[in-house]
Amino acid sequence: MLRKEKDRLLLILVFSLAGGIFKIAGGIIYHSKSVLVDALTSMANLASLVLILAFMKKSSMPPDENHHFGHVRLKFGGSIFTLMAYSFVAGIALMEVLSPKAYTVSLGAPVMAALGLICYLVAISLSKESRGGPLGYYATFTVSEVIEGITVIASSLTGAVYSYIFDYLGSIALTFYIFYELLKSFKDLTLKVSDIAPPLRIVEGIKKSFESRGLSVEELKMRYIDEKTLEGHMIIIMDKNNMEDFEEALSEAKREAKEKYNAEIFVEFDRKKDNVK
Repeated sequence: MLRKEKDRLLLILVFSLAGGIFKIAGGIIYHSKSVLVDALTSMANLASLVLILAFMKKSSMPPDENHHFGHVRLKFGGSIFTLMAYSFVAGIALMEVLSPKAYTVSLGAPVMAALGLICYLVAISLSKESRGGPLGYYATFTVSEVIEGITVIASSLTGAVYSYIFDYLGSIALTFYIFYELLKSFKDLTLKVSDIAPPLRIVEGIKKSFESRGLSVEELKMRYIDEKTLEGHMIIIMDKNNMEDFEEALSEAKREAKEKYNAEIFVEFDRKKDNVK
């Protein structure tokens, strides 16, 4: 990672941490349940970012004696940790909203929530400058924190000016949202690790790249091994008399599949029945 990118990452972490601290202050010092629940999700967000980056770095390591096909799927470790972190937060948030005792919200709560929101907006702005990659992904992921921040400012402000009930309702809404996000993330992760096949157009495109070079494809099975990387198992009928031409066509087709679809194709061969003695 370049020095400039490392400095940007450090700033993102600092502003994200500052945003979480402001929200914690708003929840604990100024007695706002909605700001406290939002603070918990912010800290889970920060912890998830650190682990996602760590697992993504590990996933780029080359194959070794324990991982013959590489470490690509290690990046799902970050997603699994995110589910764990948000599950922990969801449990604490649920305990908070199940304690509906009257309380008084101070005006400092929406102020702290607003300062936290500003910090997250800076972090998102820095993330978008990376133009993709893990930092770009974080910018998209943290947009939900902005939506939560705006909701919390409104609920804590009305809770301080009118009644704590508004703040309490805001904490309930955020808690339900956390469980909704958990369910959606769990379904998404389950789908990603289930060896799901790519769209038919991609399968047909890869098959066509082989057949256009005179290779007879008998069977092709494809799967995603992460969000963008494909793996395929193909059976080709060997019907060329010139093995040199056959090998050249096979090499070109595999290279095109890699460059165009980021697909690694493993090929098995089957001789034509009329050639079998």
